[in-house]
Parts: sequence; structure tokens; C-alpha cells
Amino acid sequence: VNQLSPLGTLEAVLNNAGQADISGIELEAVLRPTDRLDVSVGIGYQDAEFKEYLEGDGAGGQIDVSSDRVLEFTPDYSYNLGLRYIIANTDNGIWSARLDIHGMDDHDFQPVPVKAVAQSSYDLVDARLALDDIAVAGGVLSVSLWGKNLTDKSYRTGGFTFTDDFGFNSYGLPRTYGLDIEYRM
Repeated sequence: VNQLSPLGTLEAVLNNAGQADISGIELEAVLRPTDRLDVSVGIGYQDAEFKEYLEGDGAGGQIDVSSDRVLEFTPDYSYNLGLRYIIANTDNGIWSARLDIHGMDDHDFQPVPVKAVAQSSYDLVDARLALDDIAVAGGVLSVSLWGKNLTDKSYRTGGFTFTDDFGFNSYGLPRTYGLDIEYRM
């Protein structure tokens, strides 16, 4: 667990938090309801909590603060849903469209919960339009136009506070678009 030094200085100290219980389950499925449609779905659930988290009490002893601490980067749930539809299978290649939705529950980035460096639940949407398997000069060409985080959701991927007034956050990418061209021999 990362935390401030006992002296309150701006350095991270790595300590053993004591004891934690983590349990969960993940389920994934890939379905093909028709010869043109692929569906992939996944869901994860985890229950994570400290059972013991000892800190100095200022008088040379230790106290258990586990009820006031959380495990970092442990949302209760995460999920993904992907749909890929083959639009047309032509002599010039295979046209397909893909939509992906994925997200996760609230989670903290440090053991002492601070809203300024925590992430509330969020969902992201990605899409892709592709033309694959284009025969070109003895090889195969694929071209795809894609977009990620299409709703331009601002979301944190990490963060840490050193004091009540000083800390930092890192953020996921905003809406991005691109064109991929791949040639395979």
C-alpha cells in the first residue's frame, strides 16, 4: 500500500497493509446467433476489503484502521459487450462493423478514500468499420476506420494525494479516431 511517510513528507512509503479478503467471479461468453453476427459479453464482480490495516497511533503503538481503508483499483463490477456484424462478404473483401461498450464501478486509487482522486462508475463506447481480406499483390490488405471513447467521457485511471491540498490524477484518453491500414504477406 502506498501512503505518506509517518513524518508527513512528500514521499511514498510502501507498507504491508496486513490482511485483506478478496473474492470474485468473472463470466465470459461468445455467441454467434447468425453467420453474420458475433456477440461477446463479459462481467466481473469482486468483493475486496481489508481485514487488518495497522498504522501507528502516535504513541509508539498501532491501531487497526481497516474499517476506514479501501483496496486500490478494485471496482465491485466491470463489464464488456461487443457486437461484430458482417455487412457484406464480397470478392473485394469482407465489410464489417463492430461496437464495443465497456465500463466499471466506482473505485479508489489509494487506501484512504479521497473523492478528488477516485473514479465514479463509467461506461465507454468504441466502434470500428472495416474492410478485411482484400487480395493485393500476393498479400492481404485490411483497412479500418475506428473511434474510441465516442462519448468523450472524462475518466481517471489513477491518482494520489500527498496532502489535502496537493495531489495528482491521470486520465484516460479522450475521444480518438483513427485509420488503420495493415498489409500481410
